[in-house]
Amino acid sequence: MQKNQEANQLLQAEYRIFGEKVKSARALLGEPANAIAERAKLSVSKMSRIENAPDSYPIADDELTRLALALGVSRNWLLEKPRAVISAQSMNFRKTSKMKAAHMQTVAVWETLMAELIDSLSSKVRFMPVSLPSVSLSEVMTPELAAVETRKALGINTHMPVDHVIRAAEKLGVFVQTHDFDDELHLKNHDASSTWASLASGPTVPLMMVRTHSSWERTRFSVAHELGHLVMHRYGGGADKEIEANRFAGEFLFPANTLWEEVPEPITLASLLPLKLKWGMSLQALVMNLRRAGIIDELRKKSLIKQLSARKNSDTGESWRTREPGADDRRVERPMMLGSAIGKAYGKPPRIDELLAALPAEHNNWYKSMLINFDLQWSKDLNVEMRLEAAEKQLHMGQEDNVVSLAQFRAQR
Repeated sequence: MQKNQEANQLLQAEYRIFGEKVKSARALLGEPANAIAERAKLSVSKMSRIENAPDSYPIADDELTRLALALGVSRNWLLEKPRAVISAQSMNFRKTSKMKAAHMQTVAVWETLMAELIDSLSSKVRFMPVSLPSVSLSEVMTPELAAVETRKALGINTHMPVDHVIRAAEKLGVFVQTHDFDDELHLKNHDASSTWASLASGPTVPLMMVRTHSSWERTRFSVAHELGHLVMHRYGGGADKEIEANRFAGEFLFPANTLWEEVPEPITLASLLPLKLKWGMSLQALVMNLRRAGIIDELRKKSLIKQLSARKNSDTGESWRTREPGADDRRVERPMMLGSAIGKAYGKPPRIDELLAALPAEHNNWYKSMLINFDLQWSKDLNVEMRLEAAEKQLHMGQEDNVVSLAQFRAQR
């Protein structure tokens, strides 16, 4: 009976929606398909067919209205063809083993939104060509050699530190975005991700999404790790690709030949601190580099890592493994290229409403939240504005205790 009813509805369908849009909206809500189906008064089987349709799927007028309401999006947004599609399967992640498939799908949606933003800007701004090396790993081409090739593409020899890893990636044509992923929304196990995105306007571009983090060491290593994925794993990779990306990142940040020349005697956590600050990597990553280069053995590596956990910051009580010495000695890196393109296309400061109107969603808070982490003054100002709006909303809801003053907001910029 139900199948006959659905068949009749398909014959009477007035609209065609895109399953990728439905999955995207649902992923951002963090809800399972059956919950959305129940609110939209659709069968779970029909919801599955909509989401997994290879192209568009026919739907009746009243079903479209109910589904849009259930997802919190406009009808028109569901009807518009995606400007970019990125699957979680095509992405590389720097993550913990606790990250689930649903969480990866959520990150894939954010990268899709990023790709749509780039696609929208491509009609107004000419982006620099991609000059990122692409290598296939073999017995001859190792992750370490791939890192050296990438340094050569940047004009950085093996005796020079990489001053700003995000800026280096952007120089190679990689679009980098940092985002404030919500721990409570299950993304605490995600540090960074990367992929190649095919845009509706034609080009295929490298993207990188990095979790906004207070640790400059972790941010730099995560970006170098994802850069390794983009260089080495564009067309796939084996079971060891995370290890390969770590090897790439270690060599990219501090090449082994120079490490041999600069390694202190004796090797202690204290003696490694000057190298940490010069080369811009954590003590833990330095220890791993020393092991990979054959400078220390496995026993010494384990001893140094244990010392990181055992030593405590006398002021905070945190272990060095949690927060290393030198944590405040460098700024956390932020991207600039995409934000600069927005400024060229829409003015400085950019006309945000005009930018949002050009994007394929009426729920522009999704896109607006992507604009607040660029290393540009207008982006920092927008960050303050959005946080004030959130504070005012809390105030209206009677949550005065959670409101932070404007002075405090500006002090944190």
